[in-house]
Amino acid sequence: MADWIDKQDPLQALLAELSQAPALALDTEFERIRTYWPKLALMQLNPPKPAALVDTTAPLDWQPLGQLLADAPLLIMHSASEDLVALRALWPRPAKALFDTQIAASLAGVGHNLSYQKLVAQMLDVTLPKGETRSDWMKRPLSANQLDYAIDDVRYLNELHAALVERLEHQGRLAWVLQEGERMLTQAARTAIDSNLHHDYRNAWQLSIEQQQRLDLLLVWREEMARSLDRPRTWIMEHGSAFRLAEQTPANLQALTGVLSQERAFPKAKAQQLLKFLHEPQDPRPEFLPAPKPADKADEIRYKSLRMKIDALAATLGIDPGALISRRVLEFRLRTGQWTVDTAPWRAGLLEPLL
Repeated sequence: MADWIDKQDPLQALLAELSQAPALALDTEFERIRTYWPKLALMQLNPPKPAALVDTTAPLDWQPLGQLLADAPLLIMHSASEDLVALRALWPRPAKALFDTQIAASLAGVGHNLSYQKLVAQMLDVTLPKGETRSDWMKRPLSANQLDYAIDDVRYLNELHAALVERLEHQGRLAWVLQEGERMLTQAARTAIDSNLHHDYRNAWQLSIEQQQRLDLLLVWREEMARSLDRPRTWIMEHGSAFRLAEQTPANLQALTGVLSQERAFPKAKAQQLLKFLHEPQDPRPEFLPAPKPADKADEIRYKSLRMKIDALAATLGIDPGALISRRVLEFRLRTGQWTVDTAPWRAGLLEPLL
């Protein structure tokens, strides 16, 4: 049976036990329905076996736990991106290293983007019950099914890690996985707002450059407001409303209210502030780039030609082509001549000769 930790003394005893561990298998449960920032509900750690379940809703001093995670030589997690964001409130800085078993399985040729349950079944021949992903992890006490699910989520991570490392070392790809882990840790720790947010709109290229700049700045305003109020982005403003406001600035508060009339959650107290923002002269962000136009026939031919080369390389490596590069990253590279900021060195080095 797993240890349930919701008092300071047992937490300190656990941290002392884990301080010398060469690696920590880790998973979290969190809620992110009505908030911008995830609410951490539970943390599962292994060792000890089968798990320690840390009740992160308890009013404890979490600084020592955050320090332990930051100082750990290696964290072992599965599909860790969202968990890392949820953990930001705990640790003073990112961990030293991360081994993501989902990414490792992709790069080892076991399977691309496999769920934890499928990976455990495929590599360890263990069938796990269907998950409790829709559970309310904030309520207490947790049900027996929730506790079993939480334990299982870290029970097999160390075995998966050992099996995957053996395979990756034989293939000479362990460094790839660790570079991806470094990328994920850096990304999760970033506080800067992403550049060129307007590129998320497929039809942004149809706007004038001035309108595109306004849309990018408006999306920055929405992001800052969502963070400060701790609300989901679309509760501040739906994507369509942002596009319409960038397309045509409302003349007055009444016109702005008309555009936002279908917004159920817009913070009405911020309407005047938003109107002022829209009317004040704004310099575009230094990294602004116009939204790309849809690929023409020549671009599509070039893309398909490179895609064929990448598919052939993936076949030689015995991995899914999607594990090498996504369409988004490849199109960005072809359009700008540069790699996206989150491209790991191994990936750029492997693919650059093809491009």
